[in-house]
Amino acid sequence: MEEKNLKIAVVGAGAIGGVTAAFMKKAGWDPVLVCKHADTLAQVKASGLQITGLKGTHTVPLSAVQTIAELPTDIDIVFHATKANDCVAAAEALLPKLKPASVVVSLQNGISEDALAKVLSRERVTGCVVGWGATHTGCGKLEVTSEGEFIIKTRSSLRSMP
Repeated sequence: MEEKNLKIAVVGAGAIGGVTAAFMKKAGWDPVLVCKHADTLAQVKASGLQITGLKGTHTVPLSAVQTIAELPTDIDIVFHATKANDCVAAAEALLPKLKPASVVVSLQNGISEDALAKVLSRERVTGCVVGWGATHTGCGKLEVTSEGEFIIKTRSSLRSMP
């Protein structure tokens, strides 16, 4: 991912999705964050997400929408960070926003990849193990609680899975 002009969405503004979007923005990317809760959306639009914890203190303004339907079309990469029980509905809503080569990275530590692949196709879904921790401490307030990294599965390893 060297092109910083890719269209990127992060679906889910909880601890993992919010921290991911915030640090992507700080690194020069421009993700659009989907915040389904109106109070979180208002906080993000007013002053940004407030991140504290092991990575320091940051207030990060982000582009944000309340629903997937409000996302732009032809998204290149989606970081999917909803609760597991919301993943299929979110995937169905994402379909018209994706282009044929779009990639959806599941940040749900492998538990939702098969469900996402049934909706989006196996070729689009990439698994990811989130090796760090974060928690939601208030409206638009997130705390990084442990260090680690993302471990993203390659597309070839996904294709070989039974």
